[in-house]
Amino acid sequence: MLARKVLPELLECCGWSVRWNYRRRLSQTATRSTWVLKREHQMPLSNLTGRSHKAIREYEKVYLEVSGGEEQKPPPIDVLLLKDVPGHGRAGDVVSVKRNIARMFLLPEGKATYVTAEGLTAFATKKEFERAHPELQSSSSTAPTAVIFLENMCLDMPMNMHNPWTIERWQVRNALRKQGVWCPGDHVLELPAQAISGPNPDQHGKCFSIFLTINNKERACVLCRINLQCKDPAEALPPLPTDEGKPINPVPLFPGAVFPENKAPTRFPKKKTLNDVPYVPPYRMKDF
Repeated sequence: MLARKVLPELLECCGWSVRWNYRRRLSQTATRSTWVLKREHQMPLSNLTGRSHKAIREYEKVYLEVSGGEEQKPPPIDVLLLKDVPGHGRAGDVVSVKRNIARMFLLPEGKATYVTAEGLTAFATKKEFERAHPELQSSSSTAPTAVIFLENMCLDMPMNMHNPWTIERWQVRNALRKQGVWCPGDHVLELPAQAISGPNPDQHGKCFSIFLTINNKERACVLCRINLQCKDPAEALPPLPTDEGKPINPVPLFPGAVFPENKAPTRFPKKKTLNDVPYVPPYRMKDF
C-alpha cells in the first residue's frame, strides 16, 4: 500500500515520467515486486572540474520499463518429517514442500522441522534398525491411518428380513464401498469360520468381526453389525443408531464372533513414546 501511494506522487514531484501505466500496475499488484527501469536518453557526463553543473533536461527524465511487476513464486522449502504424513512421506524423510504448507501445517503441528545435521543424525539410527527388521515397517505412509480408520468403523450389513441369505465376501465388499472403502478383491477379506445365515429376528443388531488385509501386510479387524430390513414399515424392526460410531459393548452374533480387538473402541491412535520417535533438537536461528 505504501508503494502504491508514494511512488506515483514521488515521480510527479520530481518531474519525472515513466512510459508505462504504473498506476494500473501497482493497483493490481498484491505482493512485493521489483521494477527495473532504464533511461530512454543517455545523460552526458558532467564536468567535475567545473563549478556549475547543467540542469537535467526534461527528456533526460524519461524512463523505460525493462522488467518488473511479475509475481515471483517463492521456491519450495526442504523439511524433515517427524511423523508419517500421507501424501508427503514417512518419518525421517527429507521432502520438498511449498512454503505455505510447511509454515501453516507441518511445522506448527509438529509433523516436520527444518533440516539440520542433528535431525538427520537422530533418524539415521532408526532407519538402520528398520532396514534390519523390514517386518516392522509399514507398507506405506497411509497404511497405519487406514488400519485405525477401519478398526474404528462399525460396518452395517443390510440384510433381508424375509428371504434366506448367507453372508459372503461380495456382500461385505458392497458394504465397505458404501463407506468409501474399495477392496481390490475377495482375497483381502477373511470371514468367520462359522457360516452366518438368516433371517432371524434375534440377529438384528448383533455383531461379528472380519479381517481386512492392506497391501498384503497390515491386517485390520473390522466390526460388522447385521441390520435386518424390509419394505413394509409396519414389520420393520427398530432402527439401529448410525451416528454413534463403534459400540462400546458389541453383542456377539455367536460365541467368539467378536474378536478381542473389537471389544474396546480405539477411536484415537496410540501415542508414540519417546523411544518410538527419536529426539530432534529444536531449530534455532544462527547469528551471522
